[in-house]
Amino acid sequence: MKIINVAMNGLGSVNKTLSSISNDKRDVLAEKYGLGFNIVMISDSSGVAYNGDGFDMNEIIIHKNSGGRVSELADFKTGNFLDIIKATDIDVVWEASPVNFETGGEAFDIAREAL
Repeated sequence: MKIINVAMNGLGSVNKTLSSISNDKRDVLAEKYGLGFNIVMISDSSGVAYNGDGFDMNEIIIHKNSGGRVSELADFKTGNFLDIIKATDIDVVWEASPVNFETGGEAFDIAREAL
């Protein structure tokens, strides 16, 4: 099975829902397509966390829904999202951070790096 290491930028409704869907469809993705998602990097407005073994996203979502922040996690890293994806083994970026519609902001730079 091909394991895809995922970096999630933003832990709002979009990425929390995408994470839940990928978890719910885990067996179908494995059996039908031979794919599995391993979410190894997450971020919110407080910072970035990286765990090469992957996060238990059910625990992360509970943490976020109870008012928790990524900076409170044991795997919190100093540095910004872009620098950390450059230094790690990431296959896919789920970019769902707020966007500056004039410049593209950080989201544009992250998308360019991911390509």
